[in-house]
Order: sequence, then structure tokens, then C-alpha cells
Amino acid sequence: MDLYIVRHAESMGNATGDYSTDLHDSLSEKGQQQAVALASRLDALPIEQVICSPLLRTMQTIAPFLQANSRQAELLPELAEACWHEKTTDIVADYYNCESFQMNDELDDLFSGPRKRPIEHESYSEGLARIHACHEFVMQCVQSNCQSMLLVSHGFTSGLLMNLLRESPLVSNIHLNNTGLCHLRYANNHWNVQFINRV
Repeated sequence: MDLYIVRHAESMGNATGDYSTDLHDSLSEKGQQQAVALASRLDALPIEQVICSPLLRTMQTIAPFLQANSRQAELLPELAEACWHEKTTDIVADYYNCESFQMNDELDDLFSGPRKRPIEHESYSEGLARIHACHEFVMQCVQSNCQSMLLVSHGFTSGLLMNLLRESPLVSNIHLNNTGLCHLRYANNHWNVQFINRV
């Protein structure tokens, strides 16, 4: 199986350092340009499934690719950003206990699945539980003989997920740039890194 992982394009939050409102979850002008350029790069890849975080910046990032190819992506709530703050010893909680929120009308036809975001003020352990769930999802896809898949996610989530897949220490030491693309291949019961953070 070929697994491609891409971080979202530049958001308003990335550009300004302000993450205080929902507006900052949308793409900046530069991010919109990055999303269009990403669509052209993805056209060359043999992608069977597209799985996306339900946050607006990831959906806007993959939308040009989906529109250009008349495709749809599946939303996976566990792929939302996680573990960006200090590690704590909090008990793992139910990360599905979260509220649904409204879909942007122009994106509605491009995505299927539940659009949910993590609970507010999620602890490190709650975020880590979601990343482990992402790992289980990917491995189930391997077992079902999926040939290739693209995950559209976030910096910390993607880095920790790749460490889990590679059975590396669970430390987010992989810095992904906006629209940084990674490629891992599963063969002989092992994940091999083909490239990381290609832009």
C-alpha cells in the first residue's frame, strides 16, 4: 500500500499567529495558491482514497484537487490537529464527545462522513488517543487491500502518526511545511519512508 500524507496549506492562523476565531481556520491568500498548486502535484499520484480532517483549512486545501477530478473525500474526525501543547498525564477521555458543526455550502458535495471537531481544550492524552485511532484506521485499510490513500491533515498529527507507523519513538520531530507531502509504502509487514515533506 502507498500512503500519502499532506499537511494543509497556509491558514490565516499560520499567517497571523492568531488562532482566536473560526475565521483563522480558513486559508490565507497564499494558502489558496498553495492548494491549487498541490492539486496539480497530486494529479500525478495513483490515489485510490482521499481521507481528510474535518477542519476547514484541510478541506479547503484538498478542494481544488477534488473539484478538478470530480472526486469526493471522506472526513475522519480523528485526523484533526492534536498534541500541539505540552504533554500532560491526563486520563484519556472519549474524543467522540464533540459537537457537529455546519458544512460550508460550496464544499458540501466534496466530502462525506461526520464533520466533527475534537472537544474544546483537549488534553494531550485525548489527542494521542485520536492519533492511535488514525493508526488503526490506516492499518485496517492495509488489511482490506487498499492500494493507495491520501491523508490530508495537520503538522503535529501527521508527524506523530508517521512515527507510530514507523514504530519510532512517539516524539513529533518531523516538521511539515504547509502542503508538505510525505509518502510511505507498506511492504513485508513494514512501513518504508519514500520521502518526507516534499513541497
